[in-house]
Amino acid sequence: LKGGNITSSIELLYERYFRETIDLVKFMGGNEEDGADVFQEVVLVLIEKINEDKFRQESSIKTFLFSITRNVWLMELRTRERRKKREVHYTSGESTIQQMGLLNKSSSDIHVVFNRLGDICKRILIGFYFENKSMNVLLKEFDFKNEQVLRNRKHTCMRKLKEILSENQELLQSLKSDFIYE
Repeated sequence: LKGGNITSSIELLYERYFRETIDLVKFMGGNEEDGADVFQEVVLVLIEKINEDKFRQESSIKTFLFSITRNVWLMELRTRERRKKREVHYTSGESTIQQMGLLNKSSSDIHVVFNRLGDICKRILIGFYFENKSMNVLLKEFDFKNEQVLRNRKHTCMRKLKEILSENQELLQSLKSDFIYE
């Protein structure tokens, strides 16, 4: 994984651990799609840890992957719980951002950020995170080769969104204060 061509190593990880990772996530309350998403993120974390010399080989790759899987899935569950709380907060009154009395500036900032992402990324992220569409539904809406290509694109779009927000800390703090409730 540390070498230049890591494709065969990643394919081997998928071959050996993909199904087991999905099963672990399902055991912890997720589903097939959750497991596939988590596995992709886990592989990226593993590559990052290896490249940063943070994988000390004190355990097997499988043990290390499952430890990362557990942490990533638990973080996702916490995120979902916060999202549910926000949804309850928002749906207890009016249903739209405008009706909730949020600042028009924040709403326009969100549009600016999403427009900078480009149409495909904008539609993927809004579809997945705000409209709660499954990957299968999104795959039918887009012309991607398969679901894994769509997952990779969603990940790239999220990375691009994070980059855009990190470029403008003032905007990020403004959006956080308007939209994040714990």
